[in-house]
Amino acid sequence: MGRILGSGVTVTAKVFGIDRVPAVKGLGLPGHSARSMKGWGVTYATSPQGADHTAGGVVQDPLSSHGQHQRSRDSQVGMAIFDSTGLCLFTYLRSNPDLIVRSLNGLYGVDWTVEDFLEMGREALRKERAFNQRAGIGPGADRLPLWMTKEPLPPTNAVFDVSEGDLNSVFDFSVFL
Repeated sequence: MGRILGSGVTVTAKVFGIDRVPAVKGLGLPGHSARSMKGWGVTYATSPQGADHTAGGVVQDPLSSHGQHQRSRDSQVGMAIFDSTGLCLFTYLRSNPDLIVRSLNGLYGVDWTVEDFLEMGREALRKERAFNQRAGIGPGADRLPLWMTKEPLPPTNAVFDVSEGDLNSVFDFSVFL
């Protein structure tokens, strides 16, 4: 039993014949509901590592599907930067990239701009997605389980209704805001 459970939610569900599995890319969804917190849902669906709550949280307009793909993109870029620099997301510096860039410039004697900093995050995500592609995990895996798009979550009866077009455009950095 320990080996089964230790193999993760997807393997456990398969062993026990369960087909309604709350997982993306083999990683079980965290506690933030993707149906009622649609920005989190976009991140869970599109994050290179799967349903990771630390890959880019989105809390604005949780029940609206409008603009969540852009919010998720921005948040995932920011978290890729934090992961790449070793900064902790609980420093709450994400809202002030200029301060982070000035600090890094002073610490390392470089002359980065905020745009250089953002490009570092975008490039990290490009590399993670390229790795996934080589491992057989393509853009088609960037989806939540189908039942989350159909089964309403009480009390708001929300379903995950962010469009496939929006999900497909999350990593289109040519439209980066």
